[in-house]
Amino acid sequence: MRKDEYDVVIIGAGIGGLVCGCYLAKAGLKVLIVEKNVKAGGYCTSFEKENFSFDAAVHSLGSCREKDGILSKILVELEIFSTLGLYRNLPSDIIFTPEHKISIADLKMTIMEFQRAFPHQSKEVKNFFYYVSNSENEKLFFRIKKLTLSQLLNSYFKDNKLKSILSLFILANAGLPPSLISAFSSIMIFKEFMLDGGYRCKRNMQSLPDSLIKKFKNSGGTVLFSQHIKNIIIKKNQIKGISLNMGSFFASSNVVLN
Repeated sequence: MRKDEYDVVIIGAGIGGLVCGCYLAKAGLKVLIVEKNVKAGGYCTSFEKENFSFDAAVHSLGSCREKDGILSKILVELEIFSTLGLYRNLPSDIIFTPEHKISIADLKMTIMEFQRAFPHQSKEVKNFFYYVSNSENEKLFFRIKKLTLSQLLNSYFKDNKLKSILSLFILANAGLPPSLISAFSSIMIFKEFMLDGGYRCKRNMQSLPDSLIKKFKNSGGTVLFSQHIKNIIIKKNQIKGISLNMGSFFASSNVVLN
């Protein structure tokens, strides 16, 4: 294989691109990641100014519980979990409305907070959150795959303010109103980010992409920063590689756009 030829080229060094690259490089493939910015991370980056560290977008991580968290499983498999110094802030979020202040933490505390705010729907609140936390993902998908979040909430609650607050959490994290987002996607956000959220890296959020970049390079991967993709070259319906604005060409029959 030539120096400028790769098994896989990944466009974008955000967390998805980095995780993809780490697994492929770990499996023995020759992988190139091309990133337009000066450093890795995408939304999960940090910067420093006047001795203060600022996280650009991501305020916390979810699903990092050690036993079966989705993100922690990835971090353990890539051998960087212990290097991040993850800790959990509780409450992870606080929802303010004109009438209520509701803290989001673990299952027990979150249920108590919503029951305190909406005592007349106390039983329904408990049933809903236990349904969210205890359902197996595969069975849950087939059970509610045709429902929107709005339809699911209507099946549990009558109080429109309660439904609005629950919808607000999804809107803030997924960018869609309850009538347009699937119930399953919403339940996964509740389960993995609302009830198991608030995790932070000991130093700052930049620690996560920096650790992934280190793992990727140690596994034989190559990364190019400050490089803009001009074209993905396709001939006779087959990918041949990518060209950069500066004129370079990298051959590959597989391109991942993250």
